[in-house]
Amino acid sequence: LALLKEDIPLADFLDQNYKDEKYANFRNSVIKAAEGYDAADPKSISTFTLRDEWLVESEWKDGRVKGGYKKLLDFLEEECKKVKVKISLNVKVEEIALNASSVFVFANGQEYKTSKVIVTVPLPVLKDIRFNPEFQGKLALASEIGFGHAIKLVIKFKTRWWNSALGKDLSKMMFLLCNEKFLTWWTQYPETNPVLVGWMAGPEAKKQEHASDEELLDIALVSLLNVFKVDREFLKKEIVLYKVVNWQKDPFVKGAYSYTTASTKDAYKLLAEPIADVIFFAGEALFSGTTTATVEGALGSGLETAQKIINQK
Repeated sequence: LALLKEDIPLADFLDQNYKDEKYANFRNSVIKAAEGYDAADPKSISTFTLRDEWLVESEWKDGRVKGGYKKLLDFLEEECKKVKVKISLNVKVEEIALNASSVFVFANGQEYKTSKVIVTVPLPVLKDIRFNPEFQGKLALASEIGFGHAIKLVIKFKTRWWNSALGKDLSKMMFLLCNEKFLTWWTQYPETNPVLVGWMAGPEAKKQEHASDEELLDIALVSLLNVFKVDREFLKKEIVLYKVVNWQKDPFVKGAYSYTTASTKDAYKLLAEPIADVIFFAGEALFSGTTTATVEGALGSGLETAQKIINQK
């Protein structure tokens, strides 16, 4: 990795350097990491980006918002209400038009006139909004940035049956990585809820885009059966309820989160530049820090964009 001079897709890097059969397990581990963590396609994700991510020694800092991200959304909503922000839900933006003095947003048959607009939709959704005049350059930049695929499955069981699975003490298990279609599972630890969250990402998630919730649950159960060697009927009887989140089927998301491809180059920076200092772009992909593709990155981008507008005044 350190000797690589020009950026290439990860799959090409592995083919060039680790094609022999003796590296099969190694290649599998690297590909699964890129698919499972970055939700990326190994045939397009940037090797330089993974090199920078994997070779930097830093302390692992990870945390959860107790009660889920809804707590964060509730807090932000209350802060907005304090300053009389109006929040309109179930309003689909169809067009953003710019003239010499104002910008207009057309949504659900309504026209909104304002001085600034911040566009924070996921990258694939940008092309569903008409810009007048057209800014094809922005859409081209967005297409240079990778956008992954992921399906999440939350299963609540009657018990934490995995605690003693495989004859081991797994009561403190946080993450499980495996070679199944649902390649990552995590628990609520240190909370002791009988809940497992399964994660299917990358090309496999794209392949299962149109699968039903029942089909995805069945794939998940096969994954758990293969890993934990438990009885299928036992596992089915343990299920209390489950919830599938298939982001690529959601027309207002169309995938998981961004990743850098070998052809991304300056696309992030250029896409984040406002149009006529009136139309601004923000979101997890456009944070200038190191935590893109995360909630932290989305928050950081929002703060940066707000500061740009404040500094204009």
